[in-house]
Amino acid sequence: MEVRLLHDFIQNLVHELTVALRAVLSVGNREKYYGKWDQFTKRSEEELLEEEEEAKRIEKERLAKIPDSEADKRDREKREALKEAKKQWDNVSKDNTNAKHSLFCALY
Repeated sequence: MEVRLLHDFIQNLVHELTVALRAVLSVGNREKYYGKWDQFTKRSEEELLEEEEEAKRIEKERLAKIPDSEADKRDREKREALKEAKKQWDNVSKDNTNAKHSLFCALY
């Protein structure tokens, strides 16, 4: 009786070890497992690169707004003032054109 129990125990143990070894050493499972992690790390690396590029772009834009010297600061201020003057002049020009059309239409 004891021999039979010992035989069954050893047989079950061998079966469990065989199944475990097949799972560990199985090429298909290993490729699937590591393939999943390879895809994860590839996606993570791509996301990190995108984040770094975005951070560099934002930093470059931020630095572009900071004047390098006093002369550059004055030039930027002058450029902004000229842009505002041009907007006002365009509005005056548009008003003059509208007034000419109104006068022309009123005469005919």
